[in-house]
Amino acid sequence: MVVSVGLNAIQARSVQQMFRKLNNEAQDEIREMLVDIAADETFATIKRMEAKSKGQGDIYDRVADGVDFDLVEGAIASNIPTIRFGVSSRSGRGDFKGIRGSRGENIAGLLAFGKAQSTPLDKGIYVKRSPGMGPASQDWAKEGRGIGGGYQMFSLFLKENYVSKAREGDDSLLLDAMMNIQADIEKNIPAAIQRAYGNKRITIDGRVSE
Repeated sequence: MVVSVGLNAIQARSVQQMFRKLNNEAQDEIREMLVDIAADETFATIKRMEAKSKGQGDIYDRVADGVDFDLVEGAIASNIPTIRFGVSSRSGRGDFKGIRGSRGENIAGLLAFGKAQSTPLDKGIYVKRSPGMGPASQDWAKEGRGIGGGYQMFSLFLKENYVSKAREGDDSLLLDAMMNIQADIEKNIPAAIQRAYGNKRITIDGRVSE
């Protein structure tokens, strides 16, 4: 689960062209700035997830463990570095597979994009409760209580016709991160390229960078 943001984020071909003309040392300095931007937002995103977590093992806590970034070349524009930002199976792995829940669902995707209300169950089933969830919610305790009395160790019985409610996506995971990264790129990268050209003013698609 990943979004890509880079020099292309400002949709400025002139900036991309100027970057390609820089010497290797100057290009590496720009890449280091992009890494710093991505690392700062990774830390900020983890903090946002931790602030919303209600306990170890809940969805925010688990997703925080996978927030990740990478810097790749040519993902969107040829020879242009691009930040890949998202959720890996664990921070630093760079696989951007998201985090799998106990029932196989991508809980990072569920958190970021939400989900629709489920169809009613045809028959009652036992489901595994995630570690760290604490006491079951009122809905689970009420809707899930069946002949077996509800709880069995770390399982919960969901009776026939149980419906999993819709969940809205949480923008603080990916959307906020993407906007923050893009804003930092637009604020810092053109100026850095400008300095590399000896502080000459550069035009960003018709707008003159100050």
